[in-house]
Amino acid sequence: MTGVTPPAGGPADPVAAAAEAVLRGLAHQLGNRAGTIGAAAEALHAADPSSQYAALLADEARRLDELLRLLRLLPLDPARAPEPVRSADLMADALGLFALHARGRELTPEVQGLEDAPPVRVRGPAVSRALVVLLAAAAGPEGGAVRVRRGGTPTELAILVDGPGSADGRAAAAAPDVAAAAALVAPDEGRVAHEAAPGAFVLRLPTLTELRRRSGEVLAQR
Repeated sequence: MTGVTPPAGGPADPVAAAAEAVLRGLAHQLGNRAGTIGAAAEALHAADPSSQYAALLADEARRLDELLRLLRLLPLDPARAPEPVRSADLMADALGLFALHARGRELTPEVQGLEDAPPVRVRGPAVSRALVVLLAAAAGPEGGAVRVRRGGTPTELAILVDGPGSADGRAAAAAPDVAAAAALVAPDEGRVAHEAAPGAFVLRLPTLTELRRRSGEVLAQR
């Protein structure tokens, strides 16, 4: 999860680019298979509405669709334009991906204050991926409990992620993860750092309101 796609115009990593191209192809092929399973479930249900196999296949098709949705968040498109998105939705995507991570399979991070957090304008998959990197770093090698909190101001959203791996004495080991997460959110004016005062990894992004205010000022000056 720490691999990043360089910003447009930067040097390309051929290994990462090839891996992400394969991910896109894999998602496409799995989408076709999921569609076949869904169609089979519908056909079985039409032939026998009480069929347990039809219900089982339909449930598996729904689970596959959700896994595919998460899989499609992994490849990063440098040309993707930022879009307005709810902060809670970014976190939900990150938690879905983290549940598939080796350090997150047995964990349910505690999340506070994100439901009413201000929206942002970002490349959603990149930010969610950065949050997964921070969740894994906060859990540490042993996979300890992780907490996510909202902070910041009306002009800047701050997402604080803390756990055993974010303790002051161990945070230095996560420096590469912090750098990778920072690179992922940099195109959207995001910043990532370990901050000693809260003892947490902190991801900061300008709020959508702040970006619109800046845009209005620029237009007014023309």
